[in-house]
Amino acid sequence: MGEERDKLIRQTGGRVSAKDDVQAYREYMRLRAESGNLPPHMQKLIEQMQTDADTAADAADAAADNAAQETAAPPREIDVNDVLYRSPYKGWLVDQNYLRQTENAAKEIWTIIPLLTFAVQPDSVLFQGVNAGIQRGCKHKIFMPDTPEVHKNIAEYIRLHRPLPGQVEFILIPDDEYVFHTVLSLYNPQSDNPTAIEYLPAEHLATWVRMDEDYTRRIINAAKIVLRKFRNGSYILTESILRHIQDDK
Repeated sequence: MGEERDKLIRQTGGRVSAKDDVQAYREYMRLRAESGNLPPHMQKLIEQMQTDADTAADAADAAADNAAQETAAPPREIDVNDVLYRSPYKGWLVDQNYLRQTENAAKEIWTIIPLLTFAVQPDSVLFQGVNAGIQRGCKHKIFMPDTPEVHKNIAEYIRLHRPLPGQVEFILIPDDEYVFHTVLSLYNPQSDNPTAIEYLPAEHLATWVRMDEDYTRRIINAAKIVLRKFRNGSYILTESILRHIQDDK
C-alpha cells in the first residue's frame, strides 16, 4: 500500500486528503485480490468496507469545504429592526411611523419633553405627523423646563408649525424643578382610552415604548398635578420666546 500512496502523493504535489487514502487502500487491496491472495468472501467484505470508506471520506471532505466557506464569509450584521419589530416585543416597541399614525388619530396630545427635537426637524417622519395634526386642529400641551434654550426651541416650533392661538399650550417648569428626563407623549389623555408612549433612551436607536393602562393612568395624574402647579395660561408666550420669533423672521 505504501507504493500506491507514495504515487498519489507525487501526483498531488504532497497534498493527500482522506479520499486519497481510500483510493490508495483500494488499489492496494485490488492488487492483492488480482494476485489471488484473498478468498471470495473476503473480497466481498473488502468491497463493502471500501464503499463505506468512500462515503465517509466524501462526507469528511464536504464538511471541510463547508467549514472553510463559513470561516471566509463575513459575519451578518444584526438588524435592529429584526430584533425590535419582528419579535415578541412588537406589541409594545414602536417606531416613528407608529407615532405618526397615533398623532393622526389624536384630538389632544400632552408631551413631556426636555427639548423639542424631531418636532422641529422637517425631514423627520414625526415632524410630518405633528404638522398634519396641528393643521387639522389637534390641541397640544407641552411640558418643558423654563430655560433660554427652550424659549428659542419653542420659537422654532411656532415658526415651523404656525399653530392657532390657544391650540398649543407650553407649561414651562422651573429648570431646577424639572424632573422628567425622557420624552413622554400622552394621546387623548382626558378620554376613556388614553395612550402613553415613552421614548427609549438608547444610543443610535430611535424607538419608543407603548405603556400599559396602569402606567398610562398614573403618568396622566402626575401630569395633571404639574399642570395645576405650573400652568402659565393658554398659549402665553414670554418676552424671551417672542423675541426669538422676531429674530427668526
